[in-house]
Amino acid sequence: MFVTVAGEEGADLLASTLGDLRTAFKNNGDPLVHCEVDGYRKTTFHLGLRIKCDAGYDGKQVKAAVEAALRGAFSFDARDFGQMVSRSEVITVAQEVEGVLGVDLDTFYSDPGARDYTSLAPAAATVEGGNAMAAGLLLLDDGPLDSLELVP
Repeated sequence: MFVTVAGEEGADLLASTLGDLRTAFKNNGDPLVHCEVDGYRKTTFHLGLRIKCDAGYDGKQVKAAVEAALRGAFSFDARDFGQMVSRSEVITVAQEVEGVLGVDLDTFYSDPGARDYTSLAPAAATVEGGNAMAAGLLLLDDGPLDSLELVP
């Protein structure tokens, strides 16, 4: 059995905490079931988009609301281990912001060398070379968006 864990708000757990979890599983679990525990693998993605804003709304406020909606929807608290992110999901989040009439997702990638994905997926929990690897969590990068522009 392999258990992937994360600290509060996605913080890395101390080695001592991981050791305590392993010990707790060993002492309280089925002695015939081997258990591994490790911290999750954080993966981030980047995006750039253009939005068409309703003329009755302040464009700066709409842009700020779109970025806040994207950051909320693709944050640690909103995502699950192994959960994919699709272009359509990103567009839907932005499109649902009040005052947005249209969205053009220009860039969407996790690997800077490759772009134009339809969807992105974090690493699944796997065994590689006899070693268990924790599941990944795909989050919007904390840095600035590649672009967030208003179009006429």
